[in-house]
Amino acid sequence: MNSPAPREHKPYAVSAEHYMLLRQSFKQANPSVITPSSGIPLEEASSLCQSVETMCSGLSIAVLEIFAGKRGAQQIAKWFSSECLMKIKRRADLTRRVLIAKAQNEHQHNPFTQDLTRPKVRRAHAQQINESTIEACVIVEDGYRVRALAFRVQKIRAMWKVVEIEIA
Repeated sequence: MNSPAPREHKPYAVSAEHYMLLRQSFKQANPSVITPSSGIPLEEASSLCQSVETMCSGLSIAVLEIFAGKRGAQQIAKWFSSECLMKIKRRADLTRRVLIAKAQNEHQHNPFTQDLTRPKVRRAHAQQINESTIEACVIVEDGYRVRALAFRVQKIRAMWKVVEIEIA
């Protein structure tokens, strides 16, 4: 007895409109597969987490402005631990040197001119780890790029400070 030959699957690109039509036809054919309640809903954020989200959103814009040379790192020193602030300063210096060298080598305009758009926060989410630690993630649109910034915020002497930052 011969087994059927395996079907070959080839990837192909479709337009957004065509994809929506395919998805709607799939939903109509299989209504029980895709339901609005199939995901796990997020819990409501506490007021503390909401305030940390707001703080980290503003700080993420400030950090990206420091990288672009529009702002000095000392302006955000109040909200960061000294180790974290040194990390930001090192990355800002490296970014500044690379962009200036690239602009000089390629005879492009200076990337630090005032015509750059201000970064915009797309999404922020904070989660309390324990009584004195909150972790937050902020998604920021920075000109042509979208970046993710992760913050670890701890309560130090009755003030919330960023003690760790990761930038993608």
